[in-house]
Amino acid sequence: MKKNANDIFETGMSNDETIKAEEHFNTLTKPFGIGLANIVAGALIIPRAACLAVAPPFAAGAALLGFAPLLLKKIYRVFNKNKMREQETFKNTKIGRSYMPEENLNKYFLDILKWEQKTGEYDNYQQLISSASILFETGLRHILVEPAHPIASEIIEAHLQHNPLFDPSVLIRWQENRTRICLGQSGFVLAGLKHGLCQKRVRINKFLDDHFQSQYRSIITKRSMYGALNKIVNCYRNPTSHGDKLFFSKSDYVDLLKLILGYDSCTIWAGLNSFSILQPDRGILHNHIVLRIYN
Repeated sequence: MKKNANDIFETGMSNDETIKAEEHFNTLTKPFGIGLANIVAGALIIPRAACLAVAPPFAAGAALLGFAPLLLKKIYRVFNKNKMREQETFKNTKIGRSYMPEENLNKYFLDILKWEQKTGEYDNYQQLISSASILFETGLRHILVEPAHPIASEIIEAHLQHNPLFDPSVLIRWQENRTRICLGQSGFVLAGLKHGLCQKRVRINKFLDDHFQSQYRSIITKRSMYGALNKIVNCYRNPTSHGDKLFFSKSDYVDLLKLILGYDSCTIWAGLNSFSILQPDRGILHNHIVLRIYN
């Protein structure tokens, strides 16, 4: 059965009236080859069809928009989980970080805390080994080597008195500001203070009185501290700096941190509420931080 315009448009007109209207419109538009009724049909059908097509996605979009704040909050929590954990860690390590001897070193220590959070159990700890070595070398230079520079000549003389065959060339260049003492050579400064203490050199005794608490003297006279320092240099600092070893395990990192700070990680150390003196072969930088005199 053929549908007419009334069936399509629901105009309210009777069938006879509608058919007559169609015939009249077609007569008027015949020169153009198209019925006006068809134009009207297209004008009414297309918008309705468009609305029916657009309505479901629009409704879904509106519903999604309503839930958007909750959805975004959930996504933020998932992707920001590690960040929130970092912030909590840094909040708990404020005391330890405040003991880092200078602002730049404090910022570097903060970076190590971030790397510790991101490094997994079985990842390569080479970057953290390198960073911890730099932390130790820079910290020891700031706390000990640079303050001892004015008594460099006394340290050299103490070495030569203890061992006339000692080669002081590195210390002489340091004295003349022609070189910077690296981690391995920091042991020369420490040993020179030890020899000067045993030789009762006045300037060295005064330096120790001015810069460190009395317990420091017993620390630097122990052979075990120099053994720990040599292990840091030969097993960790030099291999990672010179590229001789490219992979370090977590146990390597823990061993190094025990030698430097006395604890398994920088995060644990920085989270302590108080600091006590450790054995000479454990926590070399830790003992220097705890026993130095803050002016």
